[in-house]
Amino acid sequence: MVWGVNYSFPFTSGKYIYHSLWNIIWKGQEVLYSFHMPAFFALSGALYFLTHKNYLDINQFLSVKAKRLLLPFILCAFFYMMPLKLLAGFYSLENIGAALNGMLFATGDAGHLWFLPTLFLNFVVVKVLEFFLI
Repeated sequence: MVWGVNYSFPFTSGKYIYHSLWNIIWKGQEVLYSFHMPAFFALSGALYFLTHKNYLDINQFLSVKAKRLLLPFILCAFFYMMPLKLLAGFYSLENIGAALNGMLFATGDAGHLWFLPTLFLNFVVVKVLEFFLI
């Protein structure tokens, strides 16, 4: 036996194996969730760096980014997230305006696609900084 190594894990039967496997999966999920969104934003920034010269002006850039990021978010918000949350009782018909306002302008629940308007705003900030600094 080597100190600090548990050789009995593969040969143990019963609940211990399932508990250990669950702990391994849970720890793997924690590790993945600790960097997956920063990695996504870093990757989108790297791709922006490679392709930002392809746009003729800021209007074309914002138009393309709005079509690719904001349009899917708005369509999903209106036709998927809002009806589903209404049916589930998350929102009531009395506060539907406030719910839409919060969803579209990031003052409330933006749902599972929160990163799309955030990424769009990041692109806008970077483009404005490029305009003033370069």
